[in-house]
Amino acid sequence: MHLSLAPDNAWSQLTHYPRWVEYFPDMTQSTLLQDCPDAHAKPDSRTKKVFQAASKHFLMLAVQVEVYLQVTERVQGVRRHICFRQERGSFKSFLANLALEPMGFGTLLTYTVEAAPMLPIPTPLIQEAVRLDLPRNMQQMRQVLCGDSRRIC
Repeated sequence: MHLSLAPDNAWSQLTHYPRWVEYFPDMTQSTLLQDCPDAHAKPDSRTKKVFQAASKHFLMLAVQVEVYLQVTERVQGVRRHICFRQERGSFKSFLANLALEPMGFGTLLTYTVEAAPMLPIPTPLIQEAVRLDLPRNMQQMRQVLCGDSRRIC
């Protein structure tokens, strides 16, 4: 997704994790639990602990999930990466990666998620629900990051 923002601007907003409830309509909580200083960490890398919770109505069920994440932020030249890895929570496994890189007069944002929930719902149905929600979620993220829901960013 292209953003009409400088990478530094997008990065400073995306690494403010309590704000993630504004990006994803189903997210009910996003809390920075710990900023983990690591004497052995590279100067271009930082680790944090984040808690996130979400609620979704799905197939006439109200599903609530929560996840405790280890978040690794890396800056590699002009590219910036955030890796979200589940430590514990409502998923069998959860891994998400967000990348930012300069593109034209703005920033290219890529976001991938691999999640295996522990729900008694067939995986293909969950994947279809996620696929259908993705455009709305990305549009919401773009509007919040760019600061004006009336214009295209």
